[in-house]
Order: sequence, then structure tokens, then C-alpha cells
Amino acid sequence: MKTPHRLALAALLPLAAACSDQSVTETATAPAGPSAVVGVPPTCVTFGPNPPSGTVWGVPAGNAPGTVVHVENSIDVSVDRLALPGGVFVYDLARLEDAALIGWGTLNSVHMRDISTTYHFMAAGGWVPMRVRFQYQDLGAVENLAVNGALYVGNIAAAPAALGGATVVVGPGWVDISGAPINTVRIGGQNFRVDNVCATP
Repeated sequence: MKTPHRLALAALLPLAAACSDQSVTETATAPAGPSAVVGVPPTCVTFGPNPPSGTVWGVPAGNAPGTVVHVENSIDVSVDRLALPGGVFVYDLARLEDAALIGWGTLNSVHMRDISTTYHFMAAGGWVPMRVRFQYQDLGAVENLAVNGALYVGNIAAAPAALGGATVVVGPGWVDISGAPINTVRIGGQNFRVDNVCATP
């Protein structure tokens, strides 16, 4: 369990490599990929300490799909529908959960139930990242991963090696997307947690 404390943004990227699903005991190593520009820390969405844990987005909050519900470090986060196999779409809720209470994540994480969250990086000070990395906890059922609008539907562990012109590497508890300009990343699931969504040039 990670103790809830504010990490320096520069430390979040290596943290993601070490964080894993609770069901995985092996240590993850960072995949090969483009390095961050020297002196430029990652720009991250950490979901905390504000808004507070317990915050709900989606249907219970009256948020229509596509609504921006959170802005952190100039990155807009919107809620969107979740695609299921067969062209079916669902839309329910996302809840911020305290890492100290659930035993996973840093500060808060977002727990998605039949919903997606989309990260709009063009809002981040006018630059588009070449690398995006995030931590996840898969609690079952179907997930979505979309890069620059190119959508994958299925188990996150079986995500394709390329999406939206970028390379995708999935490890135990983390996903690393790199190798092309990344305007948006959409992440969703039927029972899925995400934390520390970090972008670097």
C-alpha cells in the first residue's frame, strides 16, 4: 500500500513503472521508449488532493458524455461513454477514491464503472506530448483504450501494440504510450481504476 503523500511530479513517471495491480507480485521494469526532455518534469493528473475523495462524475452528477469534469495541470479531463463488444455503449459513473482507504494509488484514484475518462493534452500549455503513462487496477470485465481517437475494446492486458499512430506497451499495473504526438487518451472500464496519468514531451 502506498502511503498518501504528495509526490513531486518528476517522481511520478518512475513510480508508475513500480506500481502494479494488487494481484501481481513481480516488480515491473520500465519499457524502452523516448526519454523525457531534460529539465522538463511530466505533467500529471493525480486526482488529488482536490477534488476530494467521494467526488462523483457521470450520470449521478448530471454530466452528459463529453463534459469536462476536472482540470489539473492544464489537462482537461472529460467523462465519456464506454464501448462494449458489438457496438453497444454504456454510461454510468466515475468516483474519486482515497488511496489510504482502498490500498491502491496515490492520494485519490478514479474508479470507473461503465464509463470512460478522456485526457485532452492539447490543453496542457499548448504542447502535445510524445509520451503518456498511467497506472491502472483492473477489477474485471471490459476496458477501453483510445489514442488520438483510435479505439480498442477488450481486456486492457491484450491491448494492441499500436493505436492512433503511437506504440502501446502494457505492463503489470501500467500502460506506456509513446512514439507519436498524443492529443487525447481515453481510458475506461466496467470496473477499473486509474491514477497518475502523466505526459512528457
